[in-house]
Amino acid sequence: MSPDAKGVVNVGLVGAGAWGRRFIAAINDHPDVRLTAVASRNPATPSLVDPACAVVGEWRELVVMEGIDGVIVATPPSTHVEIASAALEAGRPTLIEKPLAMDVAEAEALSLLSEKLVVPVLVDFIHLFNPAWPALKARLDDIGEVLHLNGVGGRIGPFRADTPPLWDWAPHDLALALDLAGELPEVVSARRTSAADTNDGYGEVVDIRLDFPGGLRADLTVGNLLRERTRTVTVTGRDGSLFYDDIGEKAVALRRPARDDVSYPVAATPPLASAVCAFADLTDGNADPFDTLRLGVETTRLIDAVAASLPVGTSRAKWTSVDFAKLTSGY
Repeated sequence: MSPDAKGVVNVGLVGAGAWGRRFIAAINDHPDVRLTAVASRNPATPSLVDPACAVVGEWRELVVMEGIDGVIVATPPSTHVEIASAALEAGRPTLIEKPLAMDVAEAEALSLLSEKLVVPVLVDFIHLFNPAWPALKARLDDIGEVLHLNGVGGRIGPFRADTPPLWDWAPHDLALALDLAGELPEVVSARRTSAADTNDGYGEVVDIRLDFPGGLRADLTVGNLLRERTRTVTVTGRDGSLFYDDIGEKAVALRRPARDDVSYPVAATPPLASAVCAFADLTDGNADPFDTLRLGVETTRLIDAVAASLPVGTSRAKWTSVDFAKLTSGY
């Protein structure tokens, strides 16, 4: 299905929880995207949407509704593949919140289904759609050969019963690393630096190291027990580094030896607004700007490998390494 004669993309949203409500706000702010239907059993949902927007209790009803150009899935990760598969079978391009899946076989099956049916999927790796990320990549020539990526992302919470912290936080930084490298790592190493069973649920902080064939190394720290909300990215090359702090100034800083730092302001466009724009374009036949479905499958494989290498429980862990190239040679 394609957008209507006025060029407006009509979308259906499955899930009106915390992130679903953010999608509602982002769609309402987009002049060429219209929220046509929401699948939610929350009695407060009708008050969040336009009276013309249908609210249904069953997602299976929504994915086959007439007049919908695409489906957004903002539900717990364990339900992503089932809902998205039904949407693809109905011919609806689909946007899925990260992680794509929490099972490698399910992620691969969804990717194959998308390819078979020629119906696209966009995975909302929200930090890929942060204007600072493409702005940083546009200045890579200023720092010479890229050698290292450092990413730190997390805060206190959330503590989700349905999603372990590693699966909640790691997809963001792994997607950035894979997008920058343009290839899969050969070796994946990880260690748990802190963990605790809190009154609100399980929390942990994990360091992940990726060694890529081309020489790039990525060091990532993610989790829900960081003392302060943090989202920083530093890319280092032979001639300098590029840095941005997503919590601070909306700018990319260029730092080079013996030269003054240079700050490049970036657009204040909310990343979710950019993701909704990309999805609207996808329903109209344009390409996924980051090949996010491929990244969704690859990050699922990476997190699965990291999770399997760490001891169960709340203990700190020594570095453990996985020969990821060998592990994935059969894919």
